[in-house]
Amino acid sequence: MEFNVEKCKVLRVVRTRTIYDRQYALGSSHLSVVQSEKDLGVWISDTLNWNIDTDNIVAKAQKMLGLLYRTLKDIDENSVKRLLYFAWVKPTLEYASPVWSPYKKRNINKIEKVERRAFRLILGHEVDYKSRLEKLHLLPLYMRREITDLVFLFKIIHELVDIPGGFLSWKNTCRSLRNSDDMTLTVPFARTDVFKLSYFVRVTRLWNLLPYTLRSIQHLSYFKKQLTLYYFKLFPSAFNP
Repeated sequence: MEFNVEKCKVLRVVRTRTIYDRQYALGSSHLSVVQSEKDLGVWISDTLNWNIDTDNIVAKAQKMLGLLYRTLKDIDENSVKRLLYFAWVKPTLEYASPVWSPYKKRNINKIEKVERRAFRLILGHEVDYKSRLEKLHLLPLYMRREITDLVFLFKIIHELVDIPGGFLSWKNTCRSLRNSDDMTLTVPFARTDVFKLSYFVRVTRLWNLLPYTLRSIQHLSYFKKQLTLYYFKLFPSAFNP
């Protein structure tokens, strides 16, 4: 495989105060050092705080929302508005969320603000955010991100994606995974917020909170369905806008 030198960058992610300024090269060409870089649609920065990625997501979603507003000016049917929101804006707010799921209030609020604005466009100003979610039969963004996290973990556990399961550690190691009466994951020790709120640490906590009846499901489609129903049952009491 040949690499395009112009598309190869060096991104350092370190916590040490002293950064050794090493130079890297491909052949005779030195690689440029960057503080952030876009990879498969996700902006990754050297701080791993996801501010840049969030800002890009919000800007793109706002642009799509503007297009939606111009399109919906003469449309009164809420079902049509909902359908267009699902097609144009929602995918932008949720794309690859297991990678960048925000943990800073700044980023959480910025993304949620876009959806609140979209719901006002669809339903008007007469109802609050929670009522809008109920009318549109939607869960809040943070719950939808949790569902996405858990579905992806299910795929890893059941080897439906090409990701090694070595990142996971089961508390009950004496029994076969699929026959275990527990299926509880060991939560990795995390010293920093960046690691504590990264995918594999946060999702193990979410997984362990699920009822055993959910964790023991073997089929992906049934897991998705039951997990979504579980979150809809949690929504009235758990969501505080």
